[in-house]
Formats: sequence, structure tokens, C-alpha cells
Amino acid sequence: MSEIGVWDPDGPGPLGHQLVAAGTFTNIAETPVAGLGIYDGDEWRTLGGGVTGTVRAFATLPDGRLVVAGAITQFGTNAFNNIATWDGERWEAL
Repeated sequence: MSEIGVWDPDGPGPLGHQLVAAGTFTNIAETPVAGLGIYDGDEWRTLGGGVTGTVRAFATLPDGRLVVAGAITQFGTNAFNNIATWDGERWEAL
């Protein structure tokens, strides 16, 4: 299962939308992403250090934070269970 969507990392700010891909894959276009990748229009990179587990869904909050949920035990280097938010710099439990 994979999810693809658009994320605006700063909500109403000046940054543009970016493509987010999430699922059970480990690479996109030969770039290691650990199940969670982002495309900025030029290249793919891992988002927040990736995840350990399977992303089932994600959504953007009005302030630009990305909510990621699924059967996940670790977000980047943080041991959160199943759901967390990414603010562009760090993961937080939700």
C-alpha cells in the first residue's frame, strides 16, 4: 500500500507545495527514503529520517504540519507509536 499527496510545509507561507510519497518502500529513484519520501521539484529525499513500519495515511494541518499515521513504531529516531506530526524540522507525538 502506498499513499501519494501534496504537502505545503509552511501552510500559507512562501514555500511551494511538495509531493509526498509514503508506503513500504525503502528507495525512490535510488534515494533511500525509509517509507517516507518528499519531492521538491528537483530531487527526492527522505522526510524526517523516514519511518519504521507502514504509513497508512497522512494529512496536512492548517499550520503546515504533516500528520503521518499507520503501523509505525519509529519516526526518524523517535520511538512514537502509530501517529506523529512533522513540522519541517522535528517529529512530535500526537
